Amino acid sequence: MVNPAPVSNNFWQSIDYPSQFRSLTAQDYAKLQGFPENFILHPNSSIAKKQLGNAVSMPVVAVIIRSILHCL
Repeated sequence: MVNPAPVSNNFWQSIDYPSQFRSLTAQDYAKLQGFPENFILHPNSSIAKKQLGNAVSMPVVAVIIRSILHCL
């Protein structure tokens, strides 16, 4: 039987490049979701990220609304 711990450790070491990548900020998440630059986020980054994670992407909403209006 193979012990999964060494495989798991090697996996994380192979993808963890802290010197090359940075964590995404709440502002990054907002941009990815399509929120405007002037959108005011919660001052607490963790709360802002949670709110953005629960949000619906603005461009997707726009496409859905256009599709509905086109059918009317």
